[in-house]
Amino acid sequence: MSAFPLLVIVHALAATVWTGGHLVLDLGVLPRALRERSAAQIRAFE
Repeated sequence: MSAFPLLVIVHALAATVWTGGHLVLDLGVLPRALRERSAAQIRAFE
């Protein structure tokens, strides 16, 4: 197996994790933080 297919797999997995983290932030943490007008929850998520 050459390096390119392995790099593509690693890239796809990393992109999945990155996208999932943003979805959790956008759909879970951000609405609560905006309601309370507090950035503390966003900082805690980071």
